Amino acid sequence: MIAEHEYIRQLFLEKLAGTISPADDRILQQLITKNEVNKAFWNSLNEQRKQLNAEQFVADLDEAAALKALKQQLPTRKLPVWKYVAAAAIFMAVGAAVWINLPHDKNNSLETATQKTPPLDHKAIQLQLDNGEILTLNKQDKNGLIDVHDVKIRTSEKGIEAINGGNADAQTTLYVPAKQDYHITLSDGTKVWLNSASKLQFPIRFTGPLREIYMEGEAYLEVAKNANKPFIVHTRTTAIKVLGTKFNLNTYDENLTKTSLVEGAVLLTSDQKSVKLMPGQQGNFSTGKGFSVTAFDQDQTLGWINGTYYFQNNSLKEIAKVINRWFDVEVVFENPQLANFRLSGMLEKQQLAAFLKDLESASDIETKLANNKLYIK
Repeated sequence: MIAEHEYIRQLFLEKLAGTISPADDRILQQLITKNEVNKAFWNSLNEQRKQLNAEQFVADLDEAAALKALKQQLPTRKLPVWKYVAAAAIFMAVGAAVWINLPHDKNNSLETATQKTPPLDHKAIQLQLDNGEILTLNKQDKNGLIDVHDVKIRTSEKGIEAINGGNADAQTTLYVPAKQDYHITLSDGTKVWLNSASKLQFPIRFTGPLREIYMEGEAYLEVAKNANKPFIVHTRTTAIKVLGTKFNLNTYDENLTKTSLVEGAVLLTSDQKSVKLMPGQQGNFSTGKGFSVTAFDQDQTLGWINGTYYFQNNSLKEIAKVINRWFDVEVVFENPQLANFRLSGMLEKQQLAAFLKDLESASDIETKLANNKLYIK
């Protein structure tokens, strides 16, 4: 319900500006006519709007002062925005006022939804059910069936193929540790490949007007098309809205979220700013800097799915992070200056020894692997 109210609030602002799309207007009407709680929430928004003196607000508006006041009044973690609306100044003023003054649902923070609760065994692929029970999954299990209470999980050599039973809206969390990767097919047919050291939170079934999941780490998604039910991926800093598309999402760096679009179109939003991507484009959201869009090399970006990490003029410090995730090895630079040593090449899973041999052959660098630590000097 919290997610629906935030979506209704955003559509309210779009309708106020006259920029709402016909498809979103239909979804809005369904939300407020088929659910009494949503209808009451919609009525409360209209009552709040009537109390605003929009013309006076615009007349008194000082851009710098208003921006400062807005930052102070908004919560630390801005609520997700599904669509950026470029509207007239009157809408921006009224919209800002509505956003500040309208009541918001409490305890709706992405940090809470994606809090880093560690699995019991950080070396195993695990699935945590909404009751707190944690199941250990084995990639080698073929055509397996896990039956826990009223929840049935079907697995194959690819990963989780289906989850049935249980509370449809219950949030389930999949943990993929270092050295591992995993695949899951969600209830709508969306396919998700998770890289090492990643986490995915999702409902057993998508029952509302939105399909929402929460992700940390790196994943490649092939989203099942459903024009009437938008698919939204939440990260710490952004929300990605899609209808049906293929893209890679990398959030390993807490200060940088990279969304690389292979097929279709996506809308990235954060802090009430948005960027629409076309195939071949990568949207980068950097904390403190906002969005930027660049081209990306598909082989480099998606190589991890086939167990290959390509790097071009990357520092050893950057490569060390991949080594840590893929091999569960801590990298220690005995000579700190070597962290900035740059090189190009490839690193394959299960081939750390070969990579280190090539590194030593191509440079004066020496390496030593002992006690699950890689020493570079």
